[in-house]
Amino acid sequence: MIFHSLILPAYLLFCVQASPLGKRVDGPQVTIYPSTSDGQGITLTGITFPQFGQDVFLSIPYAEPPVGDLRFRPPEAKVFNASSYAATSQPPACLQLNNTLIGSFGVSEDCLYLNVFTPQGWGPNSPPLPVMVYVHGGAFQAGGISGYNATAILKRGIATNRPVIFVAIAYRLNILGFGSGSDIAANGAANLGLKDLQLGFQWVQENIWAFGGDPTQVTAFGQSAGATAITLLYLNQNTTLFRSAIMESGAQGTTPIGPTSTTWEATYDLFAQFSGCMAPASTSTHATIGSRDSAGSNTTTFDCIKALSAEAILNATALVVNVTAPSIDGEIITDSPHTLLAEGKFSKLPFITGNCVDEGTSFVPTSVTNETQVSMYIDSFEPVPPNTTILQDLLQVYPDDPSLGSPYGTGNETFGLAPEFKQIASIFGDALFQANRRWLLKQARDHGQPKIWSYLWTEPPIGISPPYQGVAHGCEVYYVYGFVRAETGYNAEQVALAQRVEDYW
Repeated sequence: MIFHSLILPAYLLFCVQASPLGKRVDGPQVTIYPSTSDGQGITLTGITFPQFGQDVFLSIPYAEPPVGDLRFRPPEAKVFNASSYAATSQPPACLQLNNTLIGSFGVSEDCLYLNVFTPQGWGPNSPPLPVMVYVHGGAFQAGGISGYNATAILKRGIATNRPVIFVAIAYRLNILGFGSGSDIAANGAANLGLKDLQLGFQWVQENIWAFGGDPTQVTAFGQSAGATAITLLYLNQNTTLFRSAIMESGAQGTTPIGPTSTTWEATYDLFAQFSGCMAPASTSTHATIGSRDSAGSNTTTFDCIKALSAEAILNATALVVNVTAPSIDGEIITDSPHTLLAEGKFSKLPFITGNCVDEGTSFVPTSVTNETQVSMYIDSFEPVPPNTTILQDLLQVYPDDPSLGSPYGTGNETFGLAPEFKQIASIFGDALFQANRRWLLKQARDHGQPKIWSYLWTEPPIGISPPYQGVAHGCEVYYVYGFVRAETGYNAEQVALAQRVEDYW
């Protein structure tokens, strides 16, 4: 299935490329000394926005482009071929189908970049500031960093004498970042998107001092798939990538996770088939395909996919019922996250985690009209479909009663849809989000983690979501990124709430 997301917000008002008046010919400069540069400094030139009192550095490469022989391989730290770099334009999003999360900068496999926002004039001789590192959402299938403009976050921090530095990290998506199946496992190509994020956070630890940031005060924060990714990095008990985290609508089990080699094998097979790379009667990396394939003859299924053009990758992705997600690879994720949490095998760093009230309404079809379809949809989502008894028990706990369904607090109103929509929205909201957040909180508390906080978001954005979605997935993002202002139609109480949220974050 393809997940749907409502995350659009801040670039609609604050897009960097829409603010040319702030540009300065002599843009701000910082010099970094990456471990790959043999001690040579690399001078980065950014853009100053004096009307906001901020400097912005865009499209800073933290890894080599994952193309050619580097496709399906762990990221390699960037080696600069010059002593200067113009960090003045937004990067493309990582390869994905066209959607509203991309922004206006296109897509590319060459996408492992990060953006940095700082108070104007801040640098290595300034008092070191806390750093907030954002991981975008998009169900591990969509999204990018160009849409997340931290202007409002930094402005609020400066106004309240709590300035911060903001970083956003891009990572590989879809089969290139989160493939599953025996071929992916055999070639060590699982969870590459998570490995991208690890390298991105390592870049922050190594270089953020040059921007005036404090590497010992890094807070990771993200929404949806971004939050899920951060919680999975928490499964490293000794992580030093960050010192705290904020997870909005995502926990370790929000996406179904199974062993790489056996989970979603059918999805990989379909991708191979639609791309012309399916070896006869086998997806083994030792099987070969004939000259009919689009990447040459006498090659394996995996090598054929590795050699496909970016366009062919997208064409095949469009034809597959796309399920790409993190998996148990024995390296980053060593066992079931549910089990690892129960055993206390996770970092005890402080965190905030929360959900919107009606998380499930964005992830279920409005066309569902009966409980048979409800059961079929649940089956299609799980890599191992639940048996009939479990489904029957589930439907008894979540009866087909619209007054009990999601969006909650709407009584018997069905918004012109069948009542089963509210039933399945309630099931998915709990199964994907609420239950996993509560399990994380319980295990953190039971294993002696004292500094944990949680929230339940109940305030909808104005005029963004249709009524049947209620307080849907992503509603809080509008508040975090400063979309909620009097000029955008919000009342004084909502603006005050937005300011409190920015202060909390």
